[in-house]
Amino acid sequence: MCRFIFILVVWVGCNLPSFAQYEPSPSQGMRWHSTSLGVNSADFCSGNFSYSYNQRGENALTSIQWDFSKEMISIPNDSIAVFDNKTSTVAVMVGDAWRGKRIPWYAASGIGMSLNMRHYADFKPQSSVEWEKLTKFTMGIPVFADFGMYLGKSWGIGLHAYGNWNFRLAYAGVNIALVYRLKDLKVASE
Repeated sequence: MCRFIFILVVWVGCNLPSFAQYEPSPSQGMRWHSTSLGVNSADFCSGNFSYSYNQRGENALTSIQWDFSKEMISIPNDSIAVFDNKTSTVAVMVGDAWRGKRIPWYAASGIGMSLNMRHYADFKPQSSVEWEKLTKFTMGIPVFADFGMYLGKSWGIGLHAYGNWNFRLAYAGVNIALVYRLKDLKVASE
């Protein structure tokens, strides 16, 4: 038995470098624009518009995203119902992307850093009747996951799920996306 384990360890040890050879990702060089509309949990229920540019390089997917949320439905006990709160976010994220070979599907996910601008109403200090409009900035940690199908050579539809954890207003949501795929880049590999 010891002889068998020794031979197995030597065989795996000698063949291990062949298992670790670099193989390019099938999604390498993918680029696409995505525009989406949906809802998120900011301010109880907000409408969301989002645009993103995504590019899968040799090692990772890079996404640049801008989104805008505006309060649609206030919470039932909202004390300042005459002003709709708004949030705008610019994010840079890193992740990975996958695509089908025979069926034209794609999936992507990522995490990164964002700058959030929150425009909201709050009561003035020591007052329960006077309120003011405030604009505050905060950093956030955005995440996203996309899944969709291409309906032709360039156009597709998909679902865009996202979230943003920050100290001012954390939220999560889902959008329906319209996707335009650009021609794949030729990525130089060593």
